Amino acid sequence: MGVASCRTDVKQAAARAERWLEQIAEPLLAGWMPAPDWPGEFLDSAWLELIRNAAHDSICGCSADEVNAAVLHRYAEATRVAKESVLHVFHGTELSRKETAVFNTHTHPQGERSLRGLRF
Repeated sequence: MGVASCRTDVKQAAARAERWLEQIAEPLLAGWMPAPDWPGEFLDSAWLELIRNAAHDSICGCSADEVNAAVLHRYAEATRVAKESVLHVFHGTELSRKETAVFNTHTHPQGERSLRGLRF
């Protein structure tokens, strides 16, 4: 954030991956999943992908096309892991039979901004 780049796709992918991990997956899993079932290994792998993309040339989008393709792939993997972790928790529950579920992923109400809608 805060660096101008012509690679807006990289910035958008970064924001999407970070949002899914930090604001959706981890809060929902912490609230709904029993501690012994915590998917730490999977979430750690997603965070590792974000860390791998933290290098200056990667996140700024000032590398060759091949490097940017790899960066986008890592963000897509991190996002996929976060989404799959959430879907795994709710699979087979009453919530998975609904078209959309809305959650407040914050510890206190913050209005509409704090609500997250998940499509199953």
